Amino acid sequence: MPNWYPNNKEELKKSIKSYLIKTKDQKINGLIVPHAGYQYSGKIAGKAYSLLQNKKFKQIIVFGPSHYASFYGITTLDELKTPLGEIKLDTNDLRKLKYEHSVDNQIPFLQYLGIKNILPIVVGDITHDNAKNIVKQYNKKDTLFIFSTDLSHFLPLQRLYKKR
Repeated sequence: MPNWYPNNKEELKKSIKSYLIKTKDQKINGLIVPHAGYQYSGKIAGKAYSLLQNKKFKQIIVFGPSHYASFYGITTLDELKTPLGEIKLDTNDLRKLKYEHSVDNQIPFLQYLGIKNILPIVVGDITHDNAKNIVKQYNKKDTLFIFSTDLSHFLPLQRLYKKR
């Protein structure tokens, strides 16, 4: 597996702590967070995860696109393990993948914040109707959705500024 974040537990904690900022208390319905290596996306991810400090959720569902496997629908992961420890996954009927960085990159931030009830969902090819049905199925009281995204791999910086 590539090193998207530090493999050393203390270095990872220090890194995450440096990305978190103080925020005003506000209602959070969901987050969109990048999943590049922390050296590229850590500050942006930290700002997003800062909004979760001192918040309680019954469950957090992390949706991430599949980069390594092609399939229709959704899957989950066999395990979630980072240098900060292993997350116990609830039993479910979804097919299992070994690894997906779009989901894995989000987990250390959640662990650092003390969040343990996490359901990773890796998204393959789906339709708009599939997406609505998935949200209906998993949208329960005190559940937060986190959408892991690439944002952009290919846009030159000057074109990006023009699009803003």
